[in-house]
Amino acid sequence: MNDVQSHNFFGHPAVLILDDEPDHATIVQWLIAEVAPDIPVETMTQADALARRLAAAPDGALLLIDRMLNGRESLELLPELRAARPDLTVVLISAALSETDRARALAAGADMAFEKPGQLGGWRALLGQLLRPRGDSWSAAA
Repeated sequence: MNDVQSHNFFGHPAVLILDDEPDHATIVQWLIAEVAPDIPVETMTQADALARRLAAAPDGALLLIDRMLNGRESLELLPELRAARPDLTVVLISAALSETDRARALAAGADMAFEKPGQLGGWRALLGQLLRPRGDSWSAAA
């Protein structure tokens, strides 16, 4: 699952953001509107809202999920999430992410895992890569 080339990550019909920090979720939502203005974005700050919102999400949606949610690892949510919605692209994001953490995220069901960029330009580059239209190639430079 960690091979970016083996997945169709691009052309998502919608983005869901799960981050327990409302300001972080709002900033990411704002940046997505900037890099992909036609893609609907929904934010959540509580994991208990996830199941209901995932049920309504269109096929092929992108889920950006923060690694730490209210002081708990979100990795435990990934196997159930993956079983319920295998069509979603799940990207784990974290303030700090070691290679071991990345491997754990991929093993738990994330398609990709990234450390949160520290600057807005880094976020724009990451989101631009994740939301690139179908047919455009992935660039490891992001």
